[in-house]
Amino acid sequence: MYLKTILFNIVISFSITAIYGQKANSLKVSGEFNQIELQSALDQLSEDFSIKFYYKKEWINGKIIANLSLKDKPIQEAIASILTGQGLSFIFRKPNHVVLLLDKGKNNPLINISKNNANEVLTIGAIDLTITRAQLSGTITEGENNAPLEGAVVTVENTNIRVVTGGNGNYSLTLVPGKYDIRYHHQTMEDFEVTIDLNSNGKLNVEMYADVIRLEEIVVSDEAIDQNVSETITGQETIDIEKLKKIPAFLGEVDVLNSVLSLPGVNKVGEGASGYNVRGSNVGQNLILIDDAPIYNPSHLFGFFTAFNSEIVDKIVFHRGSIPANYGGRIASVLDVSIDDGNKEKFEGNGGVGFLNSRFSIQGPIKKNVTSFAFASRGAYPNYIIRQLEDIELNNSSAYFVDGNLKINHIINPKNRISLSGYYSRDQFALSSEAEYNYGNKTASVEWNTTLKTDFFLDIKANLSNYDYKLKELNEPQIASSLFSDLKQATLSLNFNRIIKNHNIEFGSSILQYNIQPGDYTPASSESIIEPLSIDNEEAQEAALFIGDQLKVNDNLFLYGGLRYSLYNGGRDNLSTTYHGLEPRFSINYRLTETTSVKTGYNRMRQYIHFISNTTAATPIDIWKLGNESLSPTIGDQVTLGLFKNLKNNSIETSAEVFYKATKNQVEYRNGADLFLNKEIESEVVQGEGLAYGIELLINKLKGKLQGWVSYTYSRSKIQVQNTDKLLSINNGSYFPTNFDQPHNISVFGNLQVSRRFSVNANFNYNTGRPITYPETVYEIGGLTIADYSERNKYRIPDYHRLDVSFTMATSLKRKKNVSASWTLSIYNLYGRKNAYSVYFKKNPITNEQESYKLAVIGRPVVGLTYNFKF
Repeated sequence: MYLKTILFNIVISFSITAIYGQKANSLKVSGEFNQIELQSALDQLSEDFSIKFYYKKEWINGKIIANLSLKDKPIQEAIASILTGQGLSFIFRKPNHVVLLLDKGKNNPLINISKNNANEVLTIGAIDLTITRAQLSGTITEGENNAPLEGAVVTVENTNIRVVTGGNGNYSLTLVPGKYDIRYHHQTMEDFEVTIDLNSNGKLNVEMYADVIRLEEIVVSDEAIDQNVSETITGQETIDIEKLKKIPAFLGEVDVLNSVLSLPGVNKVGEGASGYNVRGSNVGQNLILIDDAPIYNPSHLFGFFTAFNSEIVDKIVFHRGSIPANYGGRIASVLDVSIDDGNKEKFEGNGGVGFLNSRFSIQGPIKKNVTSFAFASRGAYPNYIIRQLEDIELNNSSAYFVDGNLKINHIINPKNRISLSGYYSRDQFALSSEAEYNYGNKTASVEWNTTLKTDFFLDIKANLSNYDYKLKELNEPQIASSLFSDLKQATLSLNFNRIIKNHNIEFGSSILQYNIQPGDYTPASSESIIEPLSIDNEEAQEAALFIGDQLKVNDNLFLYGGLRYSLYNGGRDNLSTTYHGLEPRFSINYRLTETTSVKTGYNRMRQYIHFISNTTAATPIDIWKLGNESLSPTIGDQVTLGLFKNLKNNSIETSAEVFYKATKNQVEYRNGADLFLNKEIESEVVQGEGLAYGIELLINKLKGKLQGWVSYTYSRSKIQVQNTDKLLSINNGSYFPTNFDQPHNISVFGNLQVSRRFSVNANFNYNTGRPITYPETVYEIGGLTIADYSERNKYRIPDYHRLDVSFTMATSLKRKKNVSASWTLSIYNLYGRKNAYSVYFKKNPITNEQESYKLAVIGRPVVGLTYNFKF
């Protein structure tokens, strides 16, 4: 091996007669190849000519170029000569992509992709002159792990026939017997095209690969039209896992929520805040799912880490516009996170070790190609950072979190598969010696996918979710206390999927059960004299029926229509009641050109469970409250309109969207509300009319050494609480900004691939400071200081902005190694901005005047170093 490498460096000498950016046929190659590894030759071509090769490793491992001399050969002819006798052919795709293929006996290794006869014609079904229609069906899977591919598009070329696979990867086409060119496309996979001669009913199963495998072992997208233009449903984003891993995050930990926060229309109120706000809605109005089980607190350590381990995440779909009819229960958005099924053929693992946090994942077959598993675990121990904080209470504190995922997937037979999934998390934060927070999520899910007919599929899903927290107050033993709260949800759903010609129809039903223990207050020590108190439990049932259809009208017009009916019954004691209503949704995508589309959509959502807080930022001990006779469901109506345009051969995505959202029965706390252990909490909240509107702009560069995006959002979020009882009105019944009204929001991300081993990433965020209520006058009565506060949310805290950077270096690029590794150096808050978490007031002991003070949770750069490995 070492001798061959030395020979390669000495003997081979490429003469480059054209620079990168010229047409492929003007690139010339000269060189001597004597006992050179094919792998090494392709590496050198890639480096010198910026060519991206795609292939499976086993195709070229151990192959040698015995004796070859090239002089001023055009690049395509040079590659053909290099591959001669190697059992490989190739496709050259503009501008600089080369896909290697296993040669099926052809002498010439060059295949012209534009020729329809490049692929072998497949004959399907026996000839039957009595039939006029034939059905082509099958399953589309990922070639690497045999997992079904949802969202794959099967198109019959030169016709209007197009279907999309559901969660089990199945598809079905009804055609007149004859010859067809069929194209299989998925946004994360390499396109697959085949010519078939369909005689009668038959099956064609397809394995797709993630753009095959590039020399740099980085997944890249192909030249197909991007999903932002072709996706029918407005406001739907499928988040790229590879890009997600490049965004700098706190202490080097890859953050799923960071990818969501980089999207237009999404932000959070500040550092140390859990959750996120979408288009003027509060954090409790987002439905967050992990393998279909809801997560009620999506963050660790008060928002600095996400609840999701990116090493085991398979797919992330985010809805903030016209949400499909199979989702319900929240009015703002849906974040649907799917866990990897596990590799069915071989074992593989990932991990990372840092000074303050670590992670590990492993997956592989239990029974090859039948049963697989995936497991991941993480932990953080950031006490070193906490000790550096300026706030005295914080730097005398301690914190940690752990979480874990386990999933088992089993193929019963070709028509049935089942999966089991579980998630566990636990956080603990001790504030000096005064208080201790302990909270966590637990979920369990089971899913059965079955094929009823070749074009008719059923998914049966059941899941359990549990969120609990405990708060201990320990500063004085005589009044030491413990507060415990618990929320449980159980769900059962049936999802049918029928694919008929240009229709992709989904329909089904769901039923769920809520059980909430709002608060159990007990002494925390034997010395404590506090009286125990328990708030009565709450429970409710919510059922729904839904139907939705994605329809291709013609090559330019795509429609989605959906209808959901929800029924709720429950609440608290004698306040239990019943609510119900229809929730229509629709979306239209009109293709102006191959790279331009206009989309519009509308949706109505109902939310029967309410998030109640009198703090701006969500905390672990905020209250979830079921609707009852005094607390009506929140109803959101949203309209969106957007223009989507791709530039430069689909390498740049641009979009501009406007939205308008009206909300009924939005929950606000009344002036002077006391929410802590309140048995009649309904009397402390009021409901008003919400209004949100805005424009969202995005430019996203997908290809090249420098990739990234810039997003800008201008939006407003207001609420009006008006009542005949003036004590229940806020700001005299006028509209006022909500706690999450932040008009300007900018997100910038860039990834520079400096070399094959070294990359630099940067992430910048800016948003307008959130609203706050200040005391305008202060006076003393009988020795007591009394503050007279302004109108609700009249003022704003300072604007928020932050720059994060990270540097990643691979330890080696050798191909024959069992473990690949890299180092990541991350710097969070590079220029040490002291962003305000809150502004508070206290008396200056010298001047005796009330003065304002800014509380910054992290006001300095935070450095993290992580060793990442993969085997």
